[in-house]
Amino acid sequence: MKNSDPRTNSSIAEAVHSALASKVTMIGIPLAVACNAFAPPAVAQDEPQNDQASQSTEGSSEEVMDEVVVHGTVTLRHNRAFSATKMDMDLKDIAQSVSVITEDLIDMGDVQKFQDIYRVDASVGTSHRLDDFPTNFFRGFSIQGANAIRVDGFRFPGNIELDLAAFERFELVKGPTSALFGQNSLGGTVNAVTKQPTAERVGEVGLEIGSFNAYRVDIDLGGALSGDGRWQYRLNGAYRDTDTYINGSSDEAVIIAPSIAFEPSAQTRMVLALNYQDHQDSAHWGTGLQEFAPGQYRVLPTSREHNFGQTWNKRTNEATLGTFRVEHNFDGGWTLRVNAQASTVDTIANQCSGDGNSDANGVLAPGCWTYFSDGTTDLFGGEVNLIGDVSIMGREHTLFFGVDYTNSRTEQRFAYDYIDDNGDGLYAQYANGGGVGFRLTPEPSAVHPVSNPADLYYFYDSINETAFAGVSLQALLNPTDKLQILLSGRFTFDEAIERSSRGAGSLPDLENTPFTRDPNREFSTEEFVPQIGVTYALTDNVNAYLNWGETYDPISGFAREFDPNDPNGRPLPPEKGEQIEIGLKADILDNRASLTAAIFDMDRTGIAGPDRRNPGFSTPVGAQNVKGAEFSINGDISDSIDIFWSLSYLDAEYTKGEIGGGSVAPAGARPVNTPKFASSFFANYAILDGTFSGLGFGVGWVYKDMYDGWGLVFNGGDAAGGVTADLGDISEVDIRVHYETENWKYYLSVSDVFDSTYYSPVRAEYRWGVSVNPGTRFRAGVKYRF
Repeated sequence: MKNSDPRTNSSIAEAVHSALASKVTMIGIPLAVACNAFAPPAVAQDEPQNDQASQSTEGSSEEVMDEVVVHGTVTLRHNRAFSATKMDMDLKDIAQSVSVITEDLIDMGDVQKFQDIYRVDASVGTSHRLDDFPTNFFRGFSIQGANAIRVDGFRFPGNIELDLAAFERFELVKGPTSALFGQNSLGGTVNAVTKQPTAERVGEVGLEIGSFNAYRVDIDLGGALSGDGRWQYRLNGAYRDTDTYINGSSDEAVIIAPSIAFEPSAQTRMVLALNYQDHQDSAHWGTGLQEFAPGQYRVLPTSREHNFGQTWNKRTNEATLGTFRVEHNFDGGWTLRVNAQASTVDTIANQCSGDGNSDANGVLAPGCWTYFSDGTTDLFGGEVNLIGDVSIMGREHTLFFGVDYTNSRTEQRFAYDYIDDNGDGLYAQYANGGGVGFRLTPEPSAVHPVSNPADLYYFYDSINETAFAGVSLQALLNPTDKLQILLSGRFTFDEAIERSSRGAGSLPDLENTPFTRDPNREFSTEEFVPQIGVTYALTDNVNAYLNWGETYDPISGFAREFDPNDPNGRPLPPEKGEQIEIGLKADILDNRASLTAAIFDMDRTGIAGPDRRNPGFSTPVGAQNVKGAEFSINGDISDSIDIFWSLSYLDAEYTKGEIGGGSVAPAGARPVNTPKFASSFFANYAILDGTFSGLGFGVGWVYKDMYDGWGLVFNGGDAAGGVTADLGDISEVDIRVHYETENWKYYLSVSDVFDSTYYSPVRAEYRWGVSVNPGTRFRAGVKYRF
């Protein structure tokens, strides 16, 4: 793939004209015609599945014309959510901060992956990592791994950034969610909601080009498969191929996501869905900070495009996700829901990442960390929910009973070494201060790729198994017409075992080499996690609410707590979280827009760090507090203007930490990737009638005043081994123009118009993983609906 220059966006108009002209003619129209030919015809139904849909086709021809002329508007508001309570509720009635990110907002906000949610929610930070691992920072708390995202309510392996083609919206629940979902970060949960089969005919194909030689094609088909509409289908697919803003880095993916639904009766619906994704990319791990003076660090003075790894980096991720869901509504008003989801992710990677910190002259180590890994993660989850209304003392209340189980198994074989520009292993010499450094050059060093993992020096394999089981109870009480109380609790039972072995030396055959077995690391957790929400209706359109809840997040990995009766130590207790939040929610402008305001106080305790009294072990020594306020408004402020505006203020700091010799931030330090004040604003104006009907204009501004966050470094730093670093504030201005007719939509969007520069670490350390933002980029495309 040819490398692109990120500074070539000045020729946007020429690129759009030439590329779209050829791509639409050669691919788009034939594909659209083929899809239209093979798509099932629209059918009449005895019992329409969507009353609104059926009513929209009725009435006079003048009403039909009214539908046609509103092309150009967007949908930035969705006022219902499922993820906060596992019950479909109006956002105004949910006693917790919930942000619903619609498909149009995903498009307007240039949200290409899960970590891009920072652009459409003010309280979210980002990492800009280019290694296919999703990472988010919600309200100052890091979320990654298996807890980073959920797909239709289920935990998903955290080693792949799923493409968004199959999803219709995100539901971001901020604050505690352990009372429903089990272990999780205090920051919150993002749930990706999959596009569903529908009896209403759906047909759309899209073609897009963009910066960095990006090309993308999308398809979305759906409709009834039978004359009575009981069988329905949906097919989403995509192909993308792009370089990135890092020289020599690329990303290619194929996505196929079919689903089918069957309704044997008006009370029962069954859905079977599949999401297959094959990703090929060359990951980039960023770099570490430069110590330009004793104890003072900065970002290396290089160009945005500089590759700190190697152009031969290669990573393959193949993911298959299958979901089966049955929902039955009983005559008495009760609903039984049975869900099951199975997924597998296969990952093979051969990569080289530049070492971390450099000295005042920009001198790095004489090569890079090279590794080969081959791993598979299999995950199965199932749940049974029973929801229904009961009458107590003349008042209607809702009860929820849930039982869930998740099992995950990850097998991985890992080989690594420190490789210089001659392809020789230098880890031993380098670790002892040997080797000769070289001055940083604009291009990657000529480190030779490693084709045989056995040529590397250090080897590690592991098998990690986890099981999560829980019983969830909820009571949605309505003691008066205005007062609503939600009592939630979960009995949870988690178990994990981690088996690993390691070796070193020159090995002829990696697969059949016996390794030294490490002691098994096992831990189990039994918790009861409560949560309470109270909503009071001040008026018909305005609710005040209060929420209190707890979370827990087990600490896994190599960390163990000292145990005088066991030389291998014992598992560390889980991290705990607690939040109290009060707020106001309102439907405004004749129910055309929603408003939310909230203030909150969040505490995270039990953060693990090294035990200075017992070397080799860890102990809970850290704590973090975040106090903050949020405000959001989204919807239609007029027939032609749609807005989304999110504001946040976070006072985030570590309140307890390591005094010396550890790796936990000291008290008073600020967490990385956390904005002190932030704003995410997007607006769209559409011309609804006249000569230019269907023409629309959009604008966006993402601003984040970032804290100087604390992170670890190799040498120097404070007593806890870290420093605070100013990596730059975020200020990205977007513009967009689009034109829409009954069947066609054309658009051009430019993100970060003024080409800002800032950096963000992947976690609370500056030894590696510090990445730069992409800068100015454009997307231009055409969609055809049929």
